[in-house]
Amino acid sequence: MLKFYQIENFFLNGWKLMKFFFKVICLIMTALIFACTNDIEETNGNPSTINGLIDFEEVEYFTEVIGQTVLFDIDNADLNDSARYILVSQAVWLNENNEYTITVTGYADEQGTRGYNLALGAKRSAAVRDFLILNGVKEDRLKTSTFGKERPLKICSSEKCYSANRRAVTTIRRN
Repeated sequence: MLKFYQIENFFLNGWKLMKFFFKVICLIMTALIFACTNDIEETNGNPSTINGLIDFEEVEYFTEVIGQTVLFDIDNADLNDSARYILVSQAVWLNENNEYTITVTGYADEQGTRGYNLALGAKRSAAVRDFLILNGVKEDRLKTSTFGKERPLKICSSEKCYSANRRAVTTIRRN
């Protein structure tokens, strides 16, 4: 049969153990919070740099963080979810940085005729242009071009290469 003092010792030791773990968890959480607060430097209350490396307003942010290239499925100019995500981010950046003009260039893989691939590249660049316009980018800032299969990113006869060449690239230029 348990005595009262045994039950009391059990609860006191359990309570001490719980307090110890609570303190450890609090220390860990505090360390994590301080570690995470240095990710974004603030300028006038607005986060403008990430890890002090790239300013949102710099071209490098557009090219390195957002990305210039969207990929397409074979024989298709429809935007997939991944492409729409990139293009929404591009539109936000472009709407904040009005001093840039945009050229969207469409490409195709090496399969098919030259004429067919030029037309497909034109459809891909037009799809990107139309999506950017729908997301607030002014039409007079946009130009399109196509190279079809004339300037491949990768040269080989495998699906991995073909898929890398089915793309549209957004190039920006300061006015």
